[in-house]
Amino acid sequence: MPVAGRHADVSGASRFYQRQNRGVDWRWQQHVQQLYRSGDSVRLPVACCLPCRLRAQPRIPRAGRRAGDSGSRPESSSRWRPSGEHRRLDLHGPGRGNRSAQGAVRTVPGNARTARSCRQGRVVHALPARSPRRRDQRRPAGRRAVGRLGSGRKSPARAESAAGISRRSVLSARMSQLLLNLRNLACGYQNQRVVQDLNLHLNAGDIGCLLGSSGCGKTTTLRAIAGFEPIHAGEITLAGDVISRPGWTLAPEKRRIGMVFQDYALFPHLSVADNIAFGIRQHPRLDQVIGELLELVNLGALGKRYPHELSGGQQQRVALARALAPEPQLLLLDEPFSNLDGELRRRLSHEVRDILKARGTSAILVTHDQEEAFAVSDHVGVFKEGRLEQWDTPYNLYHEPQTAFVASFIGQGYFIRGQMIEPESVHTELGVLRGNRAYPGVRGSAVDVLLRPDDIVYAPNSDLKARVIGRTFKGASTLYRLQLPTGSQLEAIFPSHADHRQGEEVGIRVAADHLVLFAAQGSVAAHTAA
Repeated sequence: MPVAGRHADVSGASRFYQRQNRGVDWRWQQHVQQLYRSGDSVRLPVACCLPCRLRAQPRIPRAGRRAGDSGSRPESSSRWRPSGEHRRLDLHGPGRGNRSAQGAVRTVPGNARTARSCRQGRVVHALPARSPRRRDQRRPAGRRAVGRLGSGRKSPARAESAAGISRRSVLSARMSQLLLNLRNLACGYQNQRVVQDLNLHLNAGDIGCLLGSSGCGKTTTLRAIAGFEPIHAGEITLAGDVISRPGWTLAPEKRRIGMVFQDYALFPHLSVADNIAFGIRQHPRLDQVIGELLELVNLGALGKRYPHELSGGQQQRVALARALAPEPQLLLLDEPFSNLDGELRRRLSHEVRDILKARGTSAILVTHDQEEAFAVSDHVGVFKEGRLEQWDTPYNLYHEPQTAFVASFIGQGYFIRGQMIEPESVHTELGVLRGNRAYPGVRGSAVDVLLRPDDIVYAPNSDLKARVIGRTFKGASTLYRLQLPTGSQLEAIFPSHADHRQGEEVGIRVAADHLVLFAAQGSVAAHTAA
């Protein structure tokens, strides 16, 4: 038989056929065995094998090397991958069981680790040799290849059958900065719509937050993004690829989305290191990645402990490290700090933000705590009864709310009734308040003006007086609840050294650089923030 070079062996094919086949030319088997020892490649007649395409083939350990070899892997070797390029190698020669492509010849690399007997016949399956990857084309160590969505028609079935999201779409999304997009989303349970007409987008590297009271639809939205809930209308796109639409949902494990649950969902029978390694057991640098993640979450010395041996904050860090291990495109966090005390919650919220920003990971957080939302997020969405009232930065939500509900829900504040006298000024019981821009409204119309505690300044010599009806000491400052002569109530933050008892009168003035106005609706008390 002709020899095509000295690359590698035939992966033990001859020894396998000595055990399984009868009536085979023993001279041919001896020749293959000689090639096996010498490390040469052999040219054999081949034909397509359908069963090999339909059934996943396990790897066969690499055959032994010649004495004196350095042990380095030849550049022509390759790992077996499922594809339609498998061939049927007929060791009996043309005309004996090979009716489809008699005489076809292909070089078979022996170190491809793919030789195996087919249950439908006396054949060996092997992956044809590929040209060695050039040095500048090799994938960096530790980088995972992302499967493509397939070619041809871009149907949901083809997209779901592929493994993951295409790398080309990921790079395109990074260039355009748009990662997640929810368009006209509606979802719910049975015949009840929990979320309606939801539109929001998240840029790559940003951290978003869904904020609202219980039952407003924020957790349902998070589960729809993760793929746990179907949607009734609209669509969800991730890195430019549709992952959810009515009647079709890409499987959660194929979305490259990580999730940290409210109860952390750690495996109690696994150590900290094993919990982190759960989703990356096939990683070529497993121990190194685990060590890096443990150091990232400040748990470097606790890798061998079990979840019941950790505090609540440490369990939360383990859950975060496990979610970050597969390097997801998007990380979802469902109220991750709700089980922690106040001080630990504040400290961990800052640490989680630093970790996500250091890795450049995009994330969406669900919470009902405004302080937590402002500390972690770049954008916050306020929900009300299944609808998104406003999706904006924390600063704009606080200083430029778009609706009266957002103004009353975010921060502490009170509304007072006023009358528009000019586009930039409003007459109230505190005097004429002037803003820094023109406000829409008809001159003489009634408006509600939002005043927050930081808009009221302590002024002992002011002619405007208010009576103290309550106080809350906060260390460096004191939050006072004040009542105006007309009966309206306000809140103000004074320095802690300005100590006033309940019932005393204090001088105040308004120092609002801008005004937050809304058309008067009902009583002012209905819009007052608690």
